[in-house]
Order: sequence, then C-alpha cells, then structure tokens
Amino acid sequence: MSVQEDLVDAVADVDVPDAETARRFVVKVLPSTTPFLLVQYRVPIGSYREFDGAYHNHGQYGHVATNVRSGVVTVRPFGPMGVVVVRLRPEAAPRFLGSGMGAFANAKVGLGDMLKRSSVSVLEEKVAGAGTSVERIAIVTDFLRANVRERDPDPLVSCAAKRLRYSPVLRIRLLAADLGVSERHLSRRFHVIFGISPKEFARIARLEKVLAARTAGLAWANLSYACGFADQAHMINDTHAILGASPERVLAPPVTDQRNDMGASDRTPLFMW
Repeated sequence: MSVQEDLVDAVADVDVPDAETARRFVVKVLPSTTPFLLVQYRVPIGSYREFDGAYHNHGQYGHVATNVRSGVVTVRPFGPMGVVVVRLRPEAAPRFLGSGMGAFANAKVGLGDMLKRSSVSVLEEKVAGAGTSVERIAIVTDFLRANVRERDPDPLVSCAAKRLRYSPVLRIRLLAADLGVSERHLSRRFHVIFGISPKEFARIARLEKVLAARTAGLAWANLSYACGFADQAHMINDTHAILGASPERVLAPPVTDQRNDMGASDRTPLFMW
C-alpha cells in the first residue's frame, strides 16, 4: 500500500490567486477525528475558534498540523490563498505526527517544530515554485513519504481507532475484548496516543457521521436513528456538547462576520471535516 493510500484520507490544493475572491471565502472546519496538515504557498491564512460563545483567535500561521476536536474553526484568508490540505487517517496519523496526538487538539503546531526545519524549508521552496496543483500535491506527498515512520507506535490502538471511526456505536468493552485486552488497558493505551479516551474519540466520530448525513440532506428527524442515538434529544445534546452550539446554527448559511473583515453575508460556506 502506498503512503497516500495508507496515511492520507484525502488531499486537495485550495488555489485562489485573486485576493478579493479569497477574502470572500468562508471555510468552516468542524470537529473531527481527523488531523489535517496545511502547507501554504501564498498569503498565510488565519483562523479563530468558537465554542459556547467564546472566541479564540489563532492569528495567521504557516505550515501546520492541527486537529479540531471541539467548537468550530473559521478560516480567514487575508489575501491570495494557496493551501495544500492533507487529511490524515487518524489510525495512521501517529506514524507521521508521533504518539502525542493530543498536542494537536484545537491547536496549530508548526511543521518546523515537529520535523527538521531544513526539510520544511525545502518543502516550502518546492511548493512555492510549483506551477500546478498536481505538482504541489506530488511534492507534499513526497514530503510525507520521506518523513513517515515505518513502524506504528501502537498497532493495537491504531486498530481500535480505525474500527471506532467506522463504527462509533461499537461498545468499548466489546472492542477491547475482541482485541484481547481489558477495557481499562485499551483506554490507557488509547489515551497515550490520542490524548482522549476511546469513548470520546467515538463521540467525535459519530458527530462526523451526523454532520455528513445532514449536509447530504438527511432530515434531522431521521438522523438520530441512522447514527445510533437513543432519540433526537440525545443526539442534539451530544452534538451541542462537542460543537459548543446547536448543529442547526453551525450548518446555517453565514451571516456578516463581526470578528474579521471578510466581506458580505452572501458568501457560501465551505465545510471541511
């Protein structure tokens, strides 16, 4: 299996060379089990995170790794935007990011703080000099291949994460038994790698399914059953606890943004998770 198939869930080049067009973008990044890598080649973007009415400004940043686990992050382009966005498979991400995945939760960690600064500088030069999206994606993929670890820090935890990602309603006790360990043992090892418990990971994975199904057009009334909740009230309470707001508000079209100078209220949101 190639690095891209094994490590990468998806990769895209967001290439908006016109400053005015870029400033009209609204990019909402919703909670996810998935870490992202951002490799930029134009004016650095910034962002802020909202949770339960409180705002946390991230400012502008360069090449980073991040994982939104709660709240909603709104990306703010300040000019021409160029970002190669890599979505890592959470079960494989520790091979690139290391075993302390909790450090990336709701934070931006510079690639130069994780890896050799010289290799990140070479990546920056190559991406900036590339002329097409295909070239930029190939350069970033080569960078991943050069820096990924051959050995998984904890194969048992990776297996558990993969299964919970696809079946978040799976009971942790049964999962642990199936993997041949106690629930407590699994939880302890899982927390070492991801910084959260398997149960918390599964809650975020289930939220991903709720948001994806709703965006695809499934009615709220049908979502609770489809995503394994006891009832609609349970689903709303659970999603609100992670989002810091009602899912209806999060998925609603944007209104004029009081927190930055991005433009009019008719901008179309781009949701990424």
